[in-house]
Amino acid sequence: SITTFYKQNSQAFTTLFNEDGKKMAQGKVFGQLKDSTWQYFGDNDSLASIENYLKGKKNGVFKTFFSNGKVLEQVSYKNDVLDAPYKQYFENGALRMEYTFVNGMRDGKAKFYFLSGQLNIEGGYSKDYKDGTWNYYEENGTLDWQVVYKKSNVFKSKRYNGVETEYYPSKMPKSTTDRKSVV
Repeated sequence: SITTFYKQNSQAFTTLFNEDGKKMAQGKVFGQLKDSTWQYFGDNDSLASIENYLKGKKNGVFKTFFSNGKVLEQVSYKNDVLDAPYKQYFENGALRMEYTFVNGMRDGKAKFYFLSGQLNIEGGYSKDYKDGTWNYYEENGTLDWQVVYKKSNVFKSKRYNGVETEYYPSKMPKSTTDRKSVV
């Protein structure tokens, strides 16, 4: 590693190398804690990820990249806790999924997409539990399945081309209905 210290304070800029001499990471330290932006590099010297710290704590945007340079995922931290929208992408740059973290837990709307960009799944989280109605779509946009969750437990399930099941609170099936495709 190569470390450059700044005069009259405990800050330094550090670059880390692997055994073959290739750069693995670089960033600033305050004392012995990561501070500011850190960059990590892949085998082909491409940027693999960017992380932000404030005196050793995760703070700010974190991004991970595909080898082609496009963003794989993006999330933000506040004082070491996930607290912002989370997004993940396909290698072609299309959005794969999105939801929000609040105080380290998934909370609010969630959406998942097919590679084509068409909506695959939509629902919501409450304090890291699936909660409320979740819709599951076929790639052509047709609603295939609807599930109602309470604290991530299935309360009711309705298939539009299959079997619909309603559940007791004990998670035992209450009733089932076979829904045939209408052609």
